[in-house]
Amino acid sequence: MKVSVIVNTYANERYDDFCKAVEAVLEQTYDDIELILVVDGNKAVYARVVEDFGDIDDVTTHCTEENRGNSGARNAGAELATGDVIAVTDDDAVPEPDWIEELVRVYETTDAIAAGGPVVPDWVDGKPPYFPDEFLLLVGCNQPEFGEHMEEVRNTYGCNISFKREVFEELSGFREHVGRIADKPIQGHESEIAIRMRERFNRGVIYTTDAVVNHKVYSYRTE
Repeated sequence: MKVSVIVNTYANERYDDFCKAVEAVLEQTYDDIELILVVDGNKAVYARVVEDFGDIDDVTTHCTEENRGNSGARNAGAELATGDVIAVTDDDAVPEPDWIEELVRVYETTDAIAAGGPVVPDWVDGKPPYFPDEFLLLVGCNQPEFGEHMEEVRNTYGCNISFKREVFEELSGFREHVGRIADKPIQGHESEIAIRMRERFNRGVIYTTDAVVNHKVYSYRTE
């Protein structure tokens, strides 16, 4: 089973974190991966991506003509995908080495059409003492009692979700008016596509606690 992993980015300020995300995908224990790196309309960042990663086998680079936002960039990557499964993660996330291996295990052992796992906060400047774990969903991480291992949930969070490619294509990908666009904090694109998936297939996302992604939480997100 071939997996297409999409990592998209857009800002020079996030480039070091983006590189860590890319390296984490390149170091996965699962071998049959193609990595698609999408730069969302920033030619200067794209030049850096091509220089650093353009010569690596099974890595495809792409720059959109304009800033399309998180959903649009991921859709652009999906159009280039050739894998059986499309998986996405963020440019400020670091998947565990067996992330893809554990997602593939779900597809190989169940009839899942989508799979995802937990998102664990990586507090860049430390966790604020006033921040309760019940609010972790506000920073894109799993709150307590999110779900049981191998339970079907509506959706997992956007830096740890995957779909069978034919399902993603039949849903026409993410809706591009939902999801972060530049500095507009329009969130929930993974919820929106999962709602449509439920309406179309009457199925949710299989949640495996073994497929872990660590997500940086910057101090500005807790203000």
